[in-house]
Amino acid sequence: MGGEVDAGGEFDALEELSAGRDATLRQGRLVSNERWRRWRDALAGETTDRHRDDPALQGLRENEYRAEVPATFRGALLAELVTAGVLEQRAGRFRPAQHRAALSAEEQSLLARLTPHLDQPQPPSLGDLGKRLRIPLAALQRGIKPLASKGELVVVNDKRVYLPRHVDELAEHARRLAAAGPFTAREFRDASGVGRNVAIDVLEYFDRRRFTRRQGDTRIVVSEGP
Repeated sequence: MGGEVDAGGEFDALEELSAGRDATLRQGRLVSNERWRRWRDALAGETTDRHRDDPALQGLRENEYRAEVPATFRGALLAELVTAGVLEQRAGRFRPAQHRAALSAEEQSLLARLTPHLDQPQPPSLGDLGKRLRIPLAALQRGIKPLASKGELVVVNDKRVYLPRHVDELAEHARRLAAAGPFTAREFRDASGVGRNVAIDVLEYFDRRRFTRRQGDTRIVVSEGP
């Protein structure tokens, strides 16, 4: 009779081999620790450099890195950097820990005025915001643009703007619905508690961000986050 392969014994043998050299078994492959460090440093360096060059950048997705790091290990390397506090992850994007694009005094002032009105799942439209704050709509739209580019606000469309954390909450509703299969705009509206028009605005934003994909009258989630 042919003998069966002792997978456990093979794994133990590889562990013994790795113990005798400066290497570690990773996902079934023996990788030198020096090479692992180089890959990790390359990802950390690229994240830092690209955010320094573009302060408005809101993070890099795993597949957006240019460093010559095998895709097989990229997720594990990025996870190590997050655990070590070198990077932070938000909505599937990685950025330097504590990265925050600098705001001018004028931008800080406008954000402080907007935040109390936007801190809810269904904030007022830009038109209503302008009336409440007594700011002409065109001036309000101009002021919001740099705040959005720096990640402080999310422009859903030309009439609606959100704080990022509420977009994350709405995205989580979509994920939960999608876990059970394709979902409708009505189901998203009921799950999130927002009005019909707002639900459609948000879902169309998710579609544009390639977080969701419309299939007839339903949608599915196709990426980690908007």
